[in-house]
Amino acid sequence: METSQFAKPEAEELLEEVVGVNRVAKVVKGGRNFRFNAAVVVGDRSGRVGGGVGKAQEISEAIRKAANRAKKSMKSVPMVGSTVPHAVWSRFGGARVMLKPASPGTGIVAGNVVRSVMECAGISDVVTKCLGSTNPINVMRAALQALEQMTGPDYVRALRGVDHVKATHEDVAAEMAAEKERQETAAQAAAEERSTKQEATQEEAHPEQQVEEEAGEESGDTTEAEQEAPADKPSEEVAAGETSETSETSEK
Repeated sequence: METSQFAKPEAEELLEEVVGVNRVAKVVKGGRNFRFNAAVVVGDRSGRVGGGVGKAQEISEAIRKAANRAKKSMKSVPMVGSTVPHAVWSRFGGARVMLKPASPGTGIVAGNVVRSVMECAGISDVVTKCLGSTNPINVMRAALQALEQMTGPDYVRALRGVDHVKATHEDVAAEMAAEKERQETAAQAAAEERSTKQEATQEEAHPEQQVEEEAGEESGDTTEAEQEAPADKPSEEVAAGETSETSETSEK
């Protein structure tokens, strides 16, 4: 038999957890009408979870109603690996719930109600704390509200307008080394420029001193030449004496 193209897709596998069943009574003229209410958490263990409450005269019918309402209210939960992105506090009625990230292998540190919510959402490493009321319905609502308050990295990057660039430790170290080298080069260039400016300023401020220094150097050169000249005269006199002696010997 050929399947129709309009056949309904197979229902996704959802995890249902009953977190609380309570018997309630309504007082009427003829007496009391007893009914049951149930709180159910539903999730796909992949980041989608929802909760609902149902009421009926039978427990099974109350659970069915609660499960249907939970499926309709399922919402996506941001996750970082197997834990939550950040710590958050939430309050519903008299119940307060805290969710805090945990390292892999920690597991779910929570009570029965919050544990069921985390398991249905697919969160396997988290630390939680419940304060105030222990009413299962209020605790369930507070835990779901805490998950709704979570913001993932992608949402924060889009909110800040920052592009996602995954950098490794080596890339960060190389960038830091290049930045340090650039700073050293800039500091060296600035020091050279300052020294050049100082020399130019000194030349402009004391031109006469520079002229005197140059004149002193020239006079020093002349005195050295004069001192060298007398040293040559004795050698010339010795040479003249030798020539006169040779002439006398030749005459004889």
